[in-house]
Amino acid sequence: MKELDRRLSACNPVPIADVLDAADSADAADLLQLVLSTPVMNPSQRQSFRARRQWKAWTAAAAALVVAAAGIGVSASLAGRNSTPPASSALPVIGFQQATSQGLASNAVELVDYATKAAALTPKLVPGPHYWMYRDLIQKDGPRRYREVTWREVNFHHGFVLVGGKLTPEGISSGSPCAVQLIGWPGCVNTVYSYLAKLPVNPAALRRIILANNHSDPAAAFNAIEYLMLDYPLPARFQAELYAVLTGLRGVNFDRSAKDFAGRRGIGLYITENGFLKNEIIINPRTYAYMGSLWVAVKARTEHGTSPAVVHLHKGSVVTWNAILSSGIVRRPGQLPRARRHAGSLAHQTLRDR
Repeated sequence: MKELDRRLSACNPVPIADVLDAADSADAADLLQLVLSTPVMNPSQRQSFRARRQWKAWTAAAAALVVAAAGIGVSASLAGRNSTPPASSALPVIGFQQATSQGLASNAVELVDYATKAAALTPKLVPGPHYWMYRDLIQKDGPRRYREVTWREVNFHHGFVLVGGKLTPEGISSGSPCAVQLIGWPGCVNTVYSYLAKLPVNPAALRRIILANNHSDPAAAFNAIEYLMLDYPLPARFQAELYAVLTGLRGVNFDRSAKDFAGRRGIGLYITENGFLKNEIIINPRTYAYMGSLWVAVKARTEHGTSPAVVHLHKGSVVTWNAILSSGIVRRPGQLPRARRHAGSLAHQTLRDR
């Protein structure tokens, strides 16, 4: 924990191979085949970035009955679906790599300790404003299952989504200094990395800031961290700090056995909201990288809202379940992060420490 005060920064790779237990490989492959057989959503079928973020906030709120608050070769499978395989970025790959694993995290203290030590072995890098954030996501929202492959400029001036093997403009820029406010943070999406660079390095101080921006509500603070991890490739140093923040939030528990929507086994940090909704952040136990999230009802509940008017949740109902198959920073849209050891590793630009 003492190493949490050291300054590090490196983009976060999303692990693929080393979290799959042999007994689960077939199940994971079947699930991925089901999801990947569904075409990537067309722009007309998918929501805008702003609307998507509002939908995520609504999903959490509706399920919580508070409407006003809120291992598979992935790069190869993506290339196989494209008429012209995307080029690999020439940027170096760093971050939470298997080679820097400090051991298998079996509790929250080990997770924070091992993640901090692993992050200390990574270069101090952060993406520049004109590089691109790449993400390959599979997600279940209620009955909907879909895959979304996107490239978004770090400054959020431009965005592209992969449709039928072709890059299609996403039209996310508003031209304003603050395109969209980060959920639960005072920063903006188009200046997220420069904003994160100004945050304190001490986990206790960082926790106070996050709670202050979320009305001292641990569940809202948990959500703010979760959305940040889901939407952005985070520096390894900052990600380790966030684990320390999460483990210090009231009501957050450790899960020894979690699974993301791709079927990959991991560990989890979760909080139960309103006594019935389990919200879980899923983490690779060996490389300590964020893998995905799960919202699931642990008790039956009925929500009376506005759109839809009524939501019935049974025990075990999945509200949202996702997995980041691959993620990183590249030089231009259409590129994939260059892997050093595993598919799905992250590339990025050298600038300055966080």
